[in-house]
Amino acid sequence: MTGRSPLVNRFDRLFTRLLRLGGRLAGRPDEEMLHELTGRSKGGAAGGTDSSAYLRHLEQGRRDLQAGDFGEALHQFKRASEARSQEPWPWHGRGDVLQLTGDHAAALVAYDEALARAPLALAHNGRGNALECLGRLEEAREAWRAALDLDPRLSWPRNSLERTE
Repeated sequence: MTGRSPLVNRFDRLFTRLLRLGGRLAGRPDEEMLHELTGRSKGGAAGGTDSSAYLRHLEQGRRDLQAGDFGEALHQFKRASEARSQEPWPWHGRGDVLQLTGDHAAALVAYDEALARAPLALAHNGRGNALECLGRLEEAREAWRAALDLDPRLSWPRNSLERTE
């Protein structure tokens, strides 16, 4: 027998009607309820510029990057940069995501945006990695040297210089 029993069909119709009635009584969720349920907003002025929003988005972006959820990480780093436009870390995180996804030219732009906001050794290191992947080895070495000038304790730029010289 391939069809459903008449009793199951009747129950299905009754259940569907009850759900429709419940939907009419409860109404559609408003924007505030959707934001609360999803933990996200569409953006805009409400809550977008406070310190807690910046840190929340930055930390979530880092977790998403570590988990390999690159699309979500890009979204979170964008939100963090909107909350605090002069902070370099969301741009550095964006560069790391783009570098890992193979978009080295866009990663270079993101690292440059981070460096336009603050001199970060890690952004210079990322910039060097992106430049190396783009075949611009001498510029990559300059970036790694700049990273070491800012923080001589970093092993990544030192290892990259040793590997490429």
